[in-house]
Amino acid sequence: MSGLSTVLMAFAVALSAPGAAARAACEGGAWDLPQRLLGTWHEFAVEDGEERLVGTLTVERLSGGCSVSQRFDSADGDFAFVTLATVEETRGVWVERMLFTTGQSRTYEWRAVGDDIVFDRVEEDGSTGTKRLRATEFGAEGFVVLEEVSEDGGRTWQVLDRTPTRPVDVAPARPGP
Repeated sequence: MSGLSTVLMAFAVALSAPGAAARAACEGGAWDLPQRLLGTWHEFAVEDGEERLVGTLTVERLSGGCSVSQRFDSADGDFAFVTLATVEETRGVWVERMLFTTGQSRTYEWRAVGDDIVFDRVEEDGSTGTKRLRATEFGAEGFVVLEEVSEDGGRTWQVLDRTPTRPVDVAPARPGP
């Protein structure tokens, strides 16, 4: 078993499924935010108008819905990450810890902004507002993840990368005629 799998299993055991009363407490409001992300997805890079598969992302609820786990495996098998997230109830935001096969880790805070889900990167000093991911353009064929950066403390954002994300049973978009 890989080190990442071992860590994720340890998290899952530590967060064993709560009883019915606890599950009910994990519904509504901020708890509903990740609902559109659940499932198994293919992520694509776009190069010269063509989509190329870069990996598979699986997002699922654990602990009776009180936590969310993500696992990404690159198509070439060279990179992976696992995450575990839950709601910090005092602030009403999801807090996610991401562990990479490179040995690095990151923390993100999730929040709704209009119809989008924003994943603010938490820096080592606890600050946010300079780097984020944004899930947007949700539809029947998936959604898009934007990697964004801000040079003015979060007032404006520049898109660095765009990742189309589709359910595993939906083919990538083809260029027009």
